[in-house]
Amino acid sequence: MRELGRVEKLWKKYGLTVALRDISFSLNTGLSLFLGPNGSGKSTCIKILSGLVKPSNGKVELLGLNPWVDRVRLMKRVGVALENHALPRWARGIDVLKYYARLQGLTDADVEKSLKLFDIGEYAHRTVDGYSAGMRQKLVLTIALLGEPELVVLDEPTNALDSAGKQRLFELVTEKVRDGCSVILSTHFFAEMPLKADYAYFFQGGEASKWGSLEKISEELGLVRIVFNLKDLDLAKTLNTLRSTPEIREVAIRGEVVEVLTGNRIKAMETLENLGVKEASQTYDYLRIYREAFKQQS
Repeated sequence: MRELGRVEKLWKKYGLTVALRDISFSLNTGLSLFLGPNGSGKSTCIKILSGLVKPSNGKVELLGLNPWVDRVRLMKRVGVALENHALPRWARGIDVLKYYARLQGLTDADVEKSLKLFDIGEYAHRTVDGYSAGMRQKLVLTIALLGEPELVVLDEPTNALDSAGKQRLFELVTEKVRDGCSVILSTHFFAEMPLKADYAYFFQGGEASKWGSLEKISEELGLVRIVFNLKDLDLAKTLNTLRSTPEIREVAIRGEVVEVLTGNRIKAMETLENLGVKEASQTYDYLRIYREAFKQQS
């Protein structure tokens, strides 16, 4: 992981309303999640990182550039999909894509290729005012993914998408990160987030209550969740051993699957190996991590 940017002592005020309050953190390559309820400051932070909003105080740097001063240069390297992205309703979708492509020095061939990302080719030649909310969202996401950006910033990207659209979005994010592109994804839909992120930033009341690698955060909170199958295991022995292991705080059975919560991933995996567990996966309960992180911050 290398550093993509950082914010230092960042404030944003709208009159008497404080949207961001003295936030400092670094941003790194890979997949980062901005998690928090509506009004927590996520979108304001993203608009500042995208150069659309000037901070009231503090320092912001992204890809070595000041977003407010160097926005044109920055946006040639970054794709952005905002929660309330304004599209010209009188224009055809294909023309909107071509406009954004020209801004980035891309070709019509790049535009044609992008139509396949969310299969929007069948309505790309229609004007935007005839699009459904889901169609508009797919167009916005396609704009953000045009070409080969170094970084993609997605603010509430699942808005208006159906199940198939969300699944396709998660597939594309996974592919982008695998291919070396970094992604910042902001959402308040904790329960539907299947992605395994490298970093997480938990927002509440204009503050970042916790941030860092998910492994580090979940271990600090004792919320590393390890899942494995009971097949071919002695149920009584397995449960007795797990429940008597001090480093394991919770054990739950869901059909043939067992979930354990621990603050010591290495010790838990050693225990499972000794029990004969051959395969186990690590997952994250973002909502619970968020609640515990904010509880500790309060």
